[in-house]
Amino acid sequence: MWLMTLTVALVVMTLLQRFTRAAPLDARATLALGFLLIVAYAGGEVARLLKLPRITGVMVAALAVGPAWLGLVRADEILALQFIGTGAFALLAFAAGTELRFARVRAFRATVSRVAAGVVVAPFLGVAFVVLTVSRRFPLTAHQPLSDALTVALFLGAAAAVSSPVLTAALVRGREPADSLSREILDITLVQLVLSAVLVVLLLLLMQALGTPGAVQPGITARTAIRFGGSIGAGILLGVAVTQYLPVIRQQLTLVVLAVAAMIALGARLVAIEPTLTAVAAGVTLANVAPEQADRVRGWFRDGARPLNTAGLALLAVAFNVGALREWWPWILLLAGVRLTALRGGLAWAGRDPRVNGVVAERGWLGFIAQAGFAISLAALARDAFPEWGISLESLILAMIGVHAIAGPVLFDWVLSLTHAGPEEGHGSETRQDARAAVAMAGTDWSDRSGGM
Repeated sequence: MWLMTLTVALVVMTLLQRFTRAAPLDARATLALGFLLIVAYAGGEVARLLKLPRITGVMVAALAVGPAWLGLVRADEILALQFIGTGAFALLAFAAGTELRFARVRAFRATVSRVAAGVVVAPFLGVAFVVLTVSRRFPLTAHQPLSDALTVALFLGAAAAVSSPVLTAALVRGREPADSLSREILDITLVQLVLSAVLVVLLLLLMQALGTPGAVQPGITARTAIRFGGSIGAGILLGVAVTQYLPVIRQQLTLVVLAVAAMIALGARLVAIEPTLTAVAAGVTLANVAPEQADRVRGWFRDGARPLNTAGLALLAVAFNVGALREWWPWILLLAGVRLTALRGGLAWAGRDPRVNGVVAERGWLGFIAQAGFAISLAALARDAFPEWGISLESLILAMIGVHAIAGPVLFDWVLSLTHAGPEEGHGSETRQDARAAVAMAGTDWSDRSGGM
C-alpha cells in the first residue's frame, strides 16, 4: 500500500510540476510542502516494513525528491519553506533538550565528562590530522600554504566532533520506553553539543592567528561567540518563560509548543540566533526548572511524535546538498571512515574507566554518528568565515552531514536492537527490565556505576 502511495505521489507531482512552472512561488511552495509530507510519511512506513528506522525512510524519501536527485521539490521552494523547516526542527530540538536532567549528569559527571571528551576530541584530532597529512592532494588545500591547510583541517575536525541529539532523541522516542544505553547516549550528545560550540569558537580564534591575511573573515570569532552565547541565553530565557506559562495554560499545550517553535524560527531569521542551541537550551531549562511541566511536554511529543518527526526531518533532509557527493565521494568516504574509527577509539579510551557502561564503551560509538542541526549551522559558518574556499567547504560538510544523517540512525537502531537481545554488558546481573524499573522508581536512567563518586 505504501509503495503504491509513494508511486502515485511521484507521478502526480511530476505531472503537476509541468503545469505549475509559471505559478507564484508561494503556491508552488505550498504544493511542494504537501507533496513532501506525503512522500516522507510513505517513505517512513516503507522503511518500517523493511525493519529500518522510520526517520531514515523519511529522510531518504525527502532527499530523493529534492533538487539533488529527482528535482520534484525545487531549491527556491525549499528556501520559501525555510521558516517552517526551522520551526519544525526547533520543536524536535526542544523535545531533545527536555530529556536532560542536571541531577543525573552531576551524579555521573566523571563518566559523562570522560565519554563526552572521547566523542569530541578523538574525531576532531583524527579528521584534522588526516586532512593535514593529505593536504597536498586534498582539493581545498592543494594550492594553499601550510597555515591555510591547517585552518581547513581544524574546521573539518570541528565539524566531525558534532553529533545530533535531535536525531538521537527522535530515534529513542520511537522506541519507548527508553533504555539506559539510549538515555546515556542522548545525554552525552546534548553535552557534546555545548562542547562543540565552545570548541568552534576557540578554533576560530586560533585560525585568525594562523591563517594568511584574508583567509579568515575579520571579526568572525567575536560574531560567532556572540551568536552562540546569545542563542543559549535566549533559549534559557525562553525556557523560563515557558515554565511560567505552562501551569496557567493547562489545556492549550499545543499552542505553547507551537509558539516556542515560531519564536525560535523568527529569532533565527531576524537576529540570526542558532536554532538548535536555542531550542535545546530552552528544553533543558524547562526540564530542570519545572520537571513536571517537562513531563507534560514530553508526553505531548510522544503522542504527536510521528507528524512532527516527519515534518521536521523531511524539511531538513530535502535541503541537504548531496549533489557534492559526485565530486567529493572519495574524500567523503575517507573522512567518514576516519570519523567512525576515531569515535570507536574515543569510546574505547573512555571505557578504560571501570565506571563507564561497558555497552557504551564497546558499541556506543554507533550512537554518535548521526549529524544534523548544529552541524548544518557550522557548514553555513564555513561559507562566511573563509572567503576564498568557504563555498566549497560548505558543500563538502553538507554532503558529509547527509551521509551521516542517513547512516547514523540505521547503525544506532541496530546496536539498540542488539542490546535488547539480552542483559547489558557491564551491569552484572542487571537486565534491561531491571533498568526500566529503576527508571520508573528513581527517575534516572543511568545504572549505578558511580564507584564511590
